[in-house]
Amino acid sequence: MATLQKTYNFTSDAQGWVAGGDTPNTVLEWSGSGGNPTGCFKNEITGRNKSADADWSLTTTWEALGVPVGASVTSIKLDGVDWRCSVWLEGHATTPSEFRSFLLNQSDAITLITSMSNNQGGILGTTSYATVSGVDMAIPSEFQPSSTTVNLMADLYLRTANTGTTNVTILIDNVIFTVTYSTQVGQQFMLVETII
Repeated sequence: MATLQKTYNFTSDAQGWVAGGDTPNTVLEWSGSGGNPTGCFKNEITGRNKSADADWSLTTTWEALGVPVGASVTSIKLDGVDWRCSVWLEGHATTPSEFRSFLLNQSDAITLITSMSNNQGGILGTTSYATVSGVDMAIPSEFQPSSTTVNLMADLYLRTANTGTTNVTILIDNVIFTVTYSTQVGQQFMLVETII
C-alpha cells in the first residue's frame, strides 16, 4: 500500500472548487481574506428567518489527485479542515447553522466528517479557527480504479432567526486528504513474465 496527501489552502483562488446548493439570501464565495491565514471559502446568510443548504464541491479523478495510473484506491481520510463561525447575529437558536458534513460522492455518500454546529463557539461565533478531522473510510470496489471520477463536497446548513439584525457567516480553509492505494506492481510483473 502507498499513500499520498492532497492539500487545498485556497491562498489565491478556489483551486477548482465550486459553490452550489439551494442558496437564497446567501453569499458563497472565495475570499482573499479571513482565512487561516489568507484565502478561504466564505458562506454568509442574511435576513430574518432564512435558511439555505449550501456546499462547495470538487469534481476530479483519483489520478488528478496524484494516484498512479492503474492503481486501486482503497481508502480516503480527511486529515483536517479548518472552520470558523466568524459572525453570529441572531442565528437560529434551536436549528443552528452548521458545517454539516464532508462527503465523497454525494449520491453514494461516504461521510468523512459530520456536524460541527456554530453553537460550539457560542452565540458570537468561534473567534479563532478550529480544525476537525475524520478517520480512514473504505472505498467501494466500483470507485477504486484510478481513472474513477469522484466528487468531494463540503456540506453546510445556514439559518437565521426571525428577530433583530440577522447574519451568520461560516468560513472554511485548509482542506487536507490522505488517499491510500495499491499499485499491484508485483502482479503486473508476473503477468508480463508469463506472456514472455
